[in-house]
Amino acid sequence: MRKPELLAPAGSMTMLRAAVDAGADAVYLGLDQYNARMHADNFTLETLREALEYAHLRNTRVYITLNTLIDDDEMMDAVELAIAAYKQGVDAFLIQDKGLASYLAEHLPQIPLHASTQMNVFSLTQSEEMKELGMKRVVLPRELSLDEIRARAELFHDNDIEVEVFVHGAMCVCYSGLCLFSAMNKSGSRSGNRGSCAQPCRQNYQIFEGNREVAVSGRPIREGKLLSPKDQSALPYLRELMNIGVDSLKIEGRMRDEQYVTAVVSAYRRMIDAISENRDSEEVLEEVKNDLLITFN
Repeated sequence: MRKPELLAPAGSMTMLRAAVDAGADAVYLGLDQYNARMHADNFTLETLREALEYAHLRNTRVYITLNTLIDDDEMMDAVELAIAAYKQGVDAFLIQDKGLASYLAEHLPQIPLHASTQMNVFSLTQSEEMKELGMKRVVLPRELSLDEIRARAELFHDNDIEVEVFVHGAMCVCYSGLCLFSAMNKSGSRSGNRGSCAQPCRQNYQIFEGNREVAVSGRPIREGKLLSPKDQSALPYLRELMNIGVDSLKIEGRMRDEQYVTAVVSAYRRMIDAISENRDSEEVLEEVKNDLLITFN
């Protein structure tokens, strides 16, 4: 069994240090443009240099998220940003926009590209397309089952494409890359595909009594966070994911803080190492679950 990469979020320099020190093999972070978490602290090209130095000195890879849709008049600016970051030593880019991916693959094939979950690569028919786009890795949607992950991993591996899956963090009510819910605010200017998700699915909603023939009575029959899924935790399924041959296990959370990153990365580091070394992973699982419960409750 090959040990997978443990990939952690870094929404700030403080989070990056916490992730690296807790045992992450790689971190992903956004710059101040074209990333899906524009409300995180993020990095400039200047602070990116510090991040790369800290991570690389500790044998940790750094991936940049360029995971939004790019307007026509922004394309060359996004390309120039990718080139500038790559020259500093970035290890790979997570891309949503297929136009940007195609341009980078054609003109700068030395730049490693990963298909972001925002690209919504969920179909078995997409492995050839990803190969043509020059993708070295695909981040699968969170919504897939273990059997669906296994089937896709086999196909992508046959095309020399790595597979990355989310194992911990927030779940969306919509498939990544397909949600238009944020655009329903008053101005219509917000978009989860442009880095400004308004998280309307996290709000409280009410269901009112009524039917097709009769107007709503005004009596609420249910209320609460009706569209907000519970967070994901794949700790109990890590052995199965590792047996499948998943190449990278990803933790969500660039909008969280360093306490979250330290606790979650440490938990997954312990579990991955225990499974890889054939130690009693069930005992470790109970320990790390208790640690996480104490930390977050």
